[in-house]
Amino acid sequence: MQTFLQDLRFGARMLFRNPGFSALAILCLTLGIGTNAAVFSWIEGILVRPYPLVAHQDRMFALNATTRGVQGYTGISYPDFLDLEKSSTLFESFIIDKITGTTLSVGDRAERAAGGIVSANYFDALGVRLILGRGFRPEEGSGRNAHPVTVISYLTWKDRYKGDPNIVGKTQYLNGVQHTIIGVAPEKFHGTFIGYSFNFWVPTSMQETFDTTGYKLEDRGARWIEGYAFLKPGVTRQQAQAELSAIAKRLENDYPETDRGHEITILPLWKTPFNQARTLSSTLAITCSFR
Repeated sequence: MQTFLQDLRFGARMLFRNPGFSALAILCLTLGIGTNAAVFSWIEGILVRPYPLVAHQDRMFALNATTRGVQGYTGISYPDFLDLEKSSTLFESFIIDKITGTTLSVGDRAERAAGGIVSANYFDALGVRLILGRGFRPEEGSGRNAHPVTVISYLTWKDRYKGDPNIVGKTQYLNGVQHTIIGVAPEKFHGTFIGYSFNFWVPTSMQETFDTTGYKLEDRGARWIEGYAFLKPGVTRQQAQAELSAIAKRLENDYPETDRGHEITILPLWKTPFNQARTLSSTLAITCSFR
């Protein structure tokens, strides 16, 4: 203890004798600590908890669908998605989130907007509570173009509607189709695509309005879906993957014309093939290499 106090007094004398050097040393320490804090915050935001306000991200995985002999992500069809939901026992929930671009029109003002075509359980499964209105009801996820309703983002609510507290029940046009606004998302929720900020969300029943490919909900060969899955508590990724593989194999046997060679895997959120997580993590790695 005596030696420590002597070292402390010696260090203090040196600092006072060389104020310029002392200031530089303190500045370097401050910058170093600040940079490390920023990097670790970025790592948490990209790799650990990439989605603000979303619950149980430690049990959340991206659905990755591929087809043998075909390079890259090939998507999941709506009938296959429903079979996953019905047949699985180790998953708490599955959600659909397909990014889409469209024209958002309010009055005489029209502009391009980004949004998501999502399953009816989207906000409930994510644990995201809307600040106004409600999310989608189960019946609003089915029936071709049967439910023109939408949840808007906080930014859209503030920018387009000046934070109107009575916005629920009013309408806006998406791709020329009138949609009733049923809810407003919280400020920090931007969707489940890392690197994007959505303006609106619509249920899967409205897919045909936004998808220019001509895909139909009931078409098992139309692989347009991107999505996520939540494992039940205590279930490992390996156990869940084994169940998914078994379901995919059964679908291949039952529907060989559309599901031959089709495989479904779950990936950590930062590895998801359909957003900018990989790009951002690569940027992070490059940044760290220069430190």
